[in-house]
Amino acid sequence: MGYRKLISFGDASYVISLPKDWVQKNGLKKGDELLVDIHANSVNVSPIGSKSLDDNSSKEVSIEYTADNYRFKAELIYAYINNYHIINIFGNELHKHSIEIRKIVQGFAALEVVQQSSNKIVLKDMLDFSDVSAFDILRRVDRIVLSMAEDVQNALKGNMEGCFESLEQKESDVNRLTNLIFKVLRRGLEHSGGGKVGLSTEDIFYYWELALFIEKIGDQLKRIPRHLKGKVEPHIIDAYNALVEQYKLAMKANFTKSLPLALDVIANKGPIFNKLDYCTNNNPSEYIYFLEKMRIMNIYCGNIAKTLLKMGIGVKP
Repeated sequence: MGYRKLISFGDASYVISLPKDWVQKNGLKKGDELLVDIHANSVNVSPIGSKSLDDNSSKEVSIEYTADNYRFKAELIYAYINNYHIINIFGNELHKHSIEIRKIVQGFAALEVVQQSSNKIVLKDMLDFSDVSAFDILRRVDRIVLSMAEDVQNALKGNMEGCFESLEQKESDVNRLTNLIFKVLRRGLEHSGGGKVGLSTEDIFYYWELALFIEKIGDQLKRIPRHLKGKVEPHIIDAYNALVEQYKLAMKANFTKSLPLALDVIANKGPIFNKLDYCTNNNPSEYIYFLEKMRIMNIYCGNIAKTLLKMGIGVKP
């Protein structure tokens, strides 16, 4: 890192000098063209046709597969989000576990098996960051979570047919897309401060926290029907419906950058907790399990609203 003085050049431009060692390292000479990427708080300069400073094509990592799928998935999430371009999976008699491994790999967008042998599987990251938008992916996750909320509502009314399978698949979709968001945002933190994905540092932290809480709400929705034994009382459905509206309001506040709506979500937390307390006090003790999931969801809805309040990006008063 070094400092350069800004020099006025004509009526419409300014210039700075480039370090001589950088120019020589990239084989540049007077008259060569440079690629200039302009962003809100940064300008990235790179030689045309060469690899940029944050190019990941050479990043490679190896993971040993030991038939512990939980550990393997955790290691794969780390490698995926941290944008390793090549992921080598190795282990004894790996071919015996190839079906399990491929099923786990399918849960990661744009990650493909490009080579396989008896003791090695090679994965390649095929994601083109120019084709993805954190905001668009977040909208897709929101729609899936709302669909999960409908499944849970049907379960509360006694219609459990296909509920577990539907929620399991949708929660997998939420996890896949959320990991993709984290991958994109992590890319934005590398070297250029978001230049590759068109986001400022503030945007990156904002989307990261927002995605995290939306994913947590999906987790709670999936768990609610596990503790149901049939149709529940109307006051429980009423409390659940109020909770779903709370989530919708929190997301609308963020999508529209509305400060009043975010404040409404914070104000609504107390009344919803009161509804849930009433349900807890007037129902059998086994109800406490899924009612607790709903209480946690109410907290996360408040956190989604607070994300907008804390970051203040584009907030409309």
